[in-house]
Amino acid sequence: MVKDAIDAAAGGSREDMINAIVDAVNAGGLFVVDVDVIHTKIGQNAHVILPAVESNEMNLTSMNGERRLRLSEKYMDGPGVAMPDCLIAAGMAQNMERVLRAMGDDAYADKFMGYDWETEEDAFMDGYNSGNPEVTYDRLRAMGNNGVQEPVVGYENGQLIGTERLYADGQFTRHGRDDKKALFCASGWRGWQAEGKADEQATHRFWVNNGRANIFWQNLFLDQANDFVMDRYPYPFVEMNPDDMADLGVSAGDLVELYNGNGATQAMAYPTPTAKRSQVFMVFAHPNGAQGNIINPGVNELVLPDYKHCWADIRKISDAPASVKGISMKSKEYTA
Repeated sequence: MVKDAIDAAAGGSREDMINAIVDAVNAGGLFVVDVDVIHTKIGQNAHVILPAVESNEMNLTSMNGERRLRLSEKYMDGPGVAMPDCLIAAGMAQNMERVLRAMGDDAYADKFMGYDWETEEDAFMDGYNSGNPEVTYDRLRAMGNNGVQEPVVGYENGQLIGTERLYADGQFTRHGRDDKKALFCASGWRGWQAEGKADEQATHRFWVNNGRANIFWQNLFLDQANDFVMDRYPYPFVEMNPDDMADLGVSAGDLVELYNGNGATQAMAYPTPTAKRSQVFMVFAHPNGAQGNIINPGVNELVLPDYKHCWADIRKISDAPASVKGISMKSKEYTA
């Protein structure tokens, strides 16, 4: 709706364009802004792209899975006018405050105060440091690549003192119980938690689970220019039981379509004997086939999209193309 409105307003004034966009949004359209470091298919569907930088094109504080906080310092400029996402957010907030004050809506403008950041360190000090005053850029810089494991509990002898192991004293405090004992909660089946799932299951043959693959990074935003990755999997794979493939007349590497009432997508059939009958696994977020196309928009009461319970039918759309015929279809599973 927004794209059609923009196209219809082409050639008009800036005010005409703004009014057309606002009217389309008020009528139910979606105006999409993409903040990204690499131009992707998500960006191609956005109305505005705000170019960001990644680590080492900016000063980045980040934490990994073992709670290790590090400072990765900038050593090169990003492309063009790209900037850190925290400064993109600050610029938007500063402009919102300015415009709203000019409109005379001071109460609304006040909600955008405080984003006077000029550097990544400003954002860090305003955010993380305000709750962890021992942690500064200079102290993280001194910790080097080792960083510090959160939570940080102090600073002694020029070193940040972290926490190697949580609850090492056997006292569990997160749940607020006076006895400080570990709390184990039984979780029962809560139903589909999203409309449409039961109907999908009743009307389509295959349960389509989805997830990541070790060879891919996120949504392949960097991998798309990596021949090592794209030559290995030029299409997203869908792991299928060989007997299901035989039922459908599908051979290894053939291209198939997965479809249901939500939409359709395509993938490369990957024989996987350990897959259960009528259950398949498709890698998500591949640019040549988006598994999200067949997921319904239902969410649970926590506003969490139900990505994993999706049913669809599968049909063959072509024999394995030339780019697929030379790749291995060996099992990706580790065997001792």
